[in-house]
Amino acid sequence: MPSTVADILAVMERIAPKANAEPWDSVGLAVGHPDWPVKKIWVALDPLEEVLEEAARQGANLLITHHPLFFTPVQSLNLASTLGRIVEMAITKKIAIFCAHTNLDKARQGVNTALAEALGLGQCQILAPDAACEASEEAKISGMGLVGELPGQTTLADFAQKVKTALAADCVRMVGDKDAPVRRVAVCGGSGSSLLPKFFESGAHVFVTGDIRYHDALLVLEKGRSILDAGHFSTELTVVKPLARLLGQELAKTWPEVTVCAHDKQKDPFCAV
Repeated sequence: MPSTVADILAVMERIAPKANAEPWDSVGLAVGHPDWPVKKIWVALDPLEEVLEEAARQGANLLITHHPLFFTPVQSLNLASTLGRIVEMAITKKIAIFCAHTNLDKARQGVNTALAEALGLGQCQILAPDAACEASEEAKISGMGLVGELPGQTTLADFAQKVKTALAADCVRMVGDKDAPVRRVAVCGGSGSSLLPKFFESGAHVFVTGDIRYHDALLVLEKGRSILDAGHFSTELTVVKPLARLLGQELAKTWPEVTVCAHDKQKDPFCAV
């Protein structure tokens, strides 16, 4: 029997359980039918129109993204709009669209693990364990952010260069003394401002994340700590290849004919000038 959308989603449920998503989040199957057959899967950061177009050209049947297609309630669907064109194309071409967002942030092999590994961190622990899963086995692996150790001590300035290179970031904004010693590092892909209290508690020297605000930066300086803001895009794009690889390994056990491709050619909407 060929694999179906429902079969692939069952595997994704094991990787990033839907129940671990934040209550406000929009995750799961956004467009498509559970019975549609799947022979080729594309994994990407965003369900952009150009990403779906390329997926269609490459013969993909399922697009798995980190960011949701529907992030706010949709009251109408104008097929002349970007969102409308994406939905129309997905249905016409029979390409299902699935999202794993905050549940993938919290997954054992999710966004933050990919980010920590890209930066060479070891001995990682969850920065902010998920209280909603506290009484279950999932509590051992579920939570936002990670904190770990570099192989050796370095300076903030040198580590900033490492982050920029490892994430292929256009720029990294640095908060703190450039000569400050760095060994213990906290990370949170995407927007990490809400985890600043956990960062302060963790004993980490620096917090690598994105979307840091001005007053957050002032607070970090006041606490004598450091932040490296590598951007929302760069800190999350790191998950695309590892997720595609993991999904391919899991599917090979039952459906070896299914191909999983990582689409990591998307560009950051921000650029340094």
